[in-house]
Amino acid sequence: LELFIGDFFFRGKVTHADYTTSAGGTIVNVTIEDDRRLLKKVKVHTEDLGEDAPSGIVSVARAYRILNGLTDINGNPNDPNIQEYRRILQFGSTYSQILAAIDLHFTENKCAFPVSDMPTVEQIEKNIGGTVEAIRFQFNLSTLDETISRVLLDTGYDWYWNMDAQRINLVNKKSVFDISESDILDLVSQFGSTSG
Repeated sequence: LELFIGDFFFRGKVTHADYTTSAGGTIVNVTIEDDRRLLKKVKVHTEDLGEDAPSGIVSVARAYRILNGLTDINGNPNDPNIQEYRRILQFGSTYSQILAAIDLHFTENKCAFPVSDMPTVEQIEKNIGGTVEAIRFQFNLSTLDETISRVLLDTGYDWYWNMDAQRINLVNKKSVFDISESDILDLVSQFGSTSG
């Protein structure tokens, strides 16, 4: 269903509809559910939940292990991949690893939210002045909306659900400002601070 009420656009699936009629007219009650509900149905977990992880739970360490392998083609330990796998377990995963895990689980039909509806690594990197690979996150069965909020908060963004595109859109909260050393010293001197 797609409709405008005033200037506000709605798009989604009708989950309930009813009406009541009286002498004053007819009131129609329609409940619409958009794809944003999927953000609450998907949970992100940093640890490796093995091969029998429940549907709807994205295990980042499991996805890393499957996508990158912990052994080489001869069955020997692949030390760089093993070290990164251990970093994920100990310190958390990067945003790109989270996206790869969501994509793997979506491909395996264990997750109902496509990675194409999420902010890209390139979008996130515009705000941090470096690589997103330097920032790690640990999650313990956090819903996808909580996961996105945390990642974006740490990188200077906020987000909203775009009902027209049915995807996450970014709001840049980063403000650039310049303050000179003399301005800082003036501010410090106004409050009577002394050095030493």
